[in-house]
Amino acid sequence: MKINSAEFVTSAVGKSGYPKKVLSEVAVVGRSNVGKSSLINYILHRKKLAKVSKTPGKTRQINYFIINDSFYLVDLPGYGYANAPLSEQEKWKKFIDEYFVENENLKLLLQLIDIRHEYKSTDKVMIDFLNAHAIPYVIVLTKADKLNTTELNKQKEYFSKVFEGSEIVITSSEKGSGKEGIFKIIGNYL
Repeated sequence: MKINSAEFVTSAVGKSGYPKKVLSEVAVVGRSNVGKSSLINYILHRKKLAKVSKTPGKTRQINYFIINDSFYLVDLPGYGYANAPLSEQEKWKKFIDEYFVENENLKLLLQLIDIRHEYKSTDKVMIDFLNAHAIPYVIVLTKADKLNTTELNKQKEYFSKVFEGSEIVITSSEKGSGKEGIFKIIGNYL
């Protein structure tokens, strides 16, 4: 897949804010600070399309980017940590759950997990939710550049056992790896 155009369309906190133009959607989700914005900018070959922050939990809405005028790449708020009141976090959960469960346009979810860490309970909750609602997903392991070769091989083996039978793509926005694998999978689902 070649990216000819990628533009921010809108942000939403519920159905009323979704884009008017109906297209297939590929969503990106993961724990806060997993590198969602960096990955989006990397795969779309745009430096500042998605806002990157050093503070976890900055994405607080559903952000839509239209790609090649043919589908939306959707950036969802991170989970697991947020420097926000519990009441606001509950609002996020409500509109995110609604997005997943009531969205017929969602074709694929890119579930991002930081390869440097063990499988977190918050990631397990998300995967269980996706499985319970039959939402197709692929595991995207991020930040591979932060590990040396021995550590990387150990984590590859670990995650291949944790997600046995699932599609896994290993990425590094810094070193520029994994984009082709992601696009191949997206192409298969669209």
